[in-house]
Amino acid sequence: AKGNTCVEFGSGIGKFSKVIFEDIGQLNLVEPSKNLFKKLHERYAHNENVELFNMSLEQYVEGTALPLHDSAVLVNVLEHIKDDQLALSEISKVLKPGGYLLLFVPALNMLYSKFDKKIGHYRRYQKNELESLVSNAGFKVISNHYCDILGVFPWLVLNTIFGRTKLDHNLVKLYDNVGVPLTRAIEKMLVPPFGKNLICVARRSDDNRLAV
Repeated sequence: AKGNTCVEFGSGIGKFSKVIFEDIGQLNLVEPSKNLFKKLHERYAHNENVELFNMSLEQYVEGTALPLHDSAVLVNVLEHIKDDQLALSEISKVLKPGGYLLLFVPALNMLYSKFDKKIGHYRRYQKNELESLVSNAGFKVISNHYCDILGVFPWLVLNTIFGRTKLDHNLVKLYDNVGVPLTRAIEKMLVPPFGKNLICVARRSDDNRLAV
């Protein structure tokens, strides 16, 4: 809602942040990389409803005296954090009771590849593993489902089996133009039993004693 506050961890250069901001009153963007933060600053410094933080998730949680947020968003971030369980528990500290957690992460352990390792992924996630992590951090899972079912096959063949460590931008463009619309059409009709990614939505428990 327009009056709500949201924090996005690992905002990068703010591509996804624009989508979030359309439905949020106050948006805090947290990005530890100095290079990415520079671009983030160029894009959002003029916006009075956006506050920028060039720091890690841990520094944000422990070092800022801010009001609790209504929601927290991590898009392709959790897999880059070595202690993901601790990170989720830390995030719960900056959310109001009943506040929302939204996660987008790479899925399926069998797809883990040299490319994953190269770009700093500690892991990919199975659906039940992600649900346990989120629950153990003091959240109640509302929705947790696979997405991008068609993306599994090219990733498996090119990256996992053949060991590619670079993206082919022509293939990426082709998949964006053909595969993404087709995948969206399929997933409007059915909930995929597997997929290249997972989307999880959870709420912080009113009694947050479960968090470690």
